[in-house]
This record gives sequence, C-alpha cells and structure tokens, in this order.
Amino acid sequence: MSIPNEKRQRVCLLAYNTIANDPRVRRQGDAFAGCGWEVRGIGLLQQTDAVPPIWLHDEDCVQDTSHYAEERKGRPTVSVWTKAIQTIYQAVLHLTIRMLPRLAGRLYWQVVPVSTEFYKRAKTIEADIWVANDWYMLPLALRLREENGGKVIYDSHELAVEEGKGRLIWRLLRRPLVAALEAEGIGRVDAVMTVSQGIADYLYRKYSLDNRPSVIRSVPPYESPPEREDNETLKILYHGLLSPGRGLECCIEAASLWKNSAHLFLRGPVNQTYEKALRREIRKWGVEEKVVVLPPVPADRLVQEATLFDVGIFVLSGDTMHNRHVLPNKFFEYIMAGLCVCVSNLPEMRHIVETFDIGKLIPSPTAKSIADVVDSLDPDSVVRFKSKSQKAGELLCWERESQHLIELANAVLSTSRQEM
Repeated sequence: MSIPNEKRQRVCLLAYNTIANDPRVRRQGDAFAGCGWEVRGIGLLQQTDAVPPIWLHDEDCVQDTSHYAEERKGRPTVSVWTKAIQTIYQAVLHLTIRMLPRLAGRLYWQVVPVSTEFYKRAKTIEADIWVANDWYMLPLALRLREENGGKVIYDSHELAVEEGKGRLIWRLLRRPLVAALEAEGIGRVDAVMTVSQGIADYLYRKYSLDNRPSVIRSVPPYESPPEREDNETLKILYHGLLSPGRGLECCIEAASLWKNSAHLFLRGPVNQTYEKALRREIRKWGVEEKVVVLPPVPADRLVQEATLFDVGIFVLSGDTMHNRHVLPNKFFEYIMAGLCVCVSNLPEMRHIVETFDIGKLIPSPTAKSIADVVDSLDPDSVVRFKSKSQKAGELLCWERESQHLIELANAVLSTSRQEM
C-alpha cells in the first residue's frame, strides 16, 4: 500500500529500547519504509547480534549512562555512595509526583534523564509523524510536535499503569509517574494504537478518548515453515526476557511433575542475579536433565530458531488487567514458528488459541496445572496443533497487520487534530 501523496512522507520512531532488539518497533519502521516513507528511529545504543534494519542510523542511537542501565548489563559503573545519592534523588522526584501529579510533565526530564539525549538527537529531524513507543516517549513526542510540527501517534505496547502492579515499590513510586504522564499526554496525541482489544477498550474508557485506539497486534513477518523431522522427545520452548513474574519458576517445578518425556528450554536475555536464581530452582527440583537455560538469539532470528522445538509455552497469572489483556510478541512468534502453543487461559490469548485450534490452555499458573497440560499432549495432537499453527501464521503475519498501521498513518495525516 503506497502513500497517496507525491511528497515522500517522513516518520520518526521514538523508543526507549534498543531498536534492533525490539521486534515491534523494527516492524513499524519496515512497514513505513516498504511503503516509501523516509524512516528515522531514535533508540538506545547497545551491543546486539541482531542485524539492524537498513533505516536505522548509528548516530540516532542514544547512550543511556545511568547506573540502572549499566547494572542491567551486569557492569556497575558508580560507587555505592554515588548510587545511593542518585537513588535517593530519584525517590524524591517520584514521591513529589505522587503527591503533585501535575508536576509530572515538568519533572519528566529529570526522572527519565536519557530523554534529554533523545531530544537533542530528534530535534534536528523533521517528521510528518512522531511515533511514541510506550509512555516513556510520550512527553518527548509531544514536545517535538510543538517545536518541529507533525503529528503524534502513541503506541501503548503494554497496559502501562498496570505493568508492574505486582511490585510494591513500583505501585508506590513508578505508577503515579506513569499514570500522570499518560493521563496528561494521551488526550493530546493525534492517534493511539495498541497491541490488543482489551487494552484498547481500557484506554478508551479510562481517558474518555474521542476515538477508540487502533489495534495493531505484534505479529511477525510471514516465514514459510521449514521441513523438519519430529523430535524424539517433546521439546518445550520459552523464549523472551527471563525475569520474575513470567511463570518460569512454576515451569521448572512442573518439569519435576510431568510424566511426559519432555524437556524445557528457557532462552532469552537474563541478568546474572536472576540466572543464578533459575539455576537454583533447577537444582532444587532435581530437573538438571530436563531443563536447559539457553543464551538469547538475535531478534531477527527468533522465529527461525524456534522452529526446532515442538511447543511454545507462556504462563502468566491473571491477577492484573495488564496480564489479562496481554498479547506478547512471543505468542505470535510461537505460532509463526509452527509450534503447538501452551499458554495461560487469559482472554486475549484464549481467543486466538480457540479460534485457530493451535494448542492448549493452562487453567492456572501452577506447577501441577502446567504438568497436567504437558502430560495431555500426545504425539498426534502435537502434530495436529503444529500444523494448525502453520496455517494460522499465514493470517497472523505482519504483511497483513501492517496495512492497518499504514492506514492509520494516512488517516492521521489527512485529518486535522480538531477532527480526530
């Protein structure tokens, strides 16, 4: 689908992430570039094995030098005292916003200090559309529109105000910031898009938006499934960030319970502390021969590497609205890889699993529930589900979904903000 104007349109994607490693942002840029748009992407600088998209320029990658960022990489760079002072300073800023939410926009530049570097890079760019990927980039995009012109599309990858609800410190300090910035900015953008219908409905109601957000799911580009031999034992894959709150501990415990000759493989980025915790869990349940922690693979090879497995698993509790309406990248990557899908019985994922008959739903996020589902998988059912996933991948692919993104962008450009 091409842009109906003679002039080449320009889009700038803003992402508080390493764009080469972010499948959703990469796909946004690829879709625009494929339709003849001039694409720029401002994201974080980080070493990656992923081949960067051709539209991403080195000079548009920003270095996050905060001690938080360096610690996530496993290399702390500041003294204990400096870290303590910075932590106290950030806590004071967050508490101020908790008490005085109207100050969130003004304090944003101190609370998210790398945003100043984003601004320095982006202010030299002219764009017809600024895409703010998640709440981190929302105040920045609105400032760039005010100073440089153009329109703003806000892409809510998650249900931002619920994302970290399970952590007390997040609820006390971070949530007030997220809620204030999103409430202040979402009604001022030119369009909103998100990953699932449940999140779209929530944002529409919560902020009394004039228009319901567009749903553009995080589906991968179509990949023709390779010819493959059946595995002698059932190979179950979890891929994605290895971090607390993703049901990994329950999956490890489940491996000690299931009677099926299945092996579990955990693959993705992980910090040293949590990797040690996972390995302790593996030893605790005596499943060293059943559970393997694998190094991550580049974002552009996730689907290809997943085809070597039989089952894609994702276990999540339904105790927050964020979790109930999640539709993550990994879910669609499992489908595109032609895997039998075993996921939690949550509304958004359940709808797709049942619509396409591509796997089994896990009733509850417990080890026994996971083990029971694994034991219910026989070779014939796995083959059938894998075949159904391959067919579903022909429909749940970026080539189809990206049409909605381009249609939204065209609508934003052709409609004044007063009419949106």
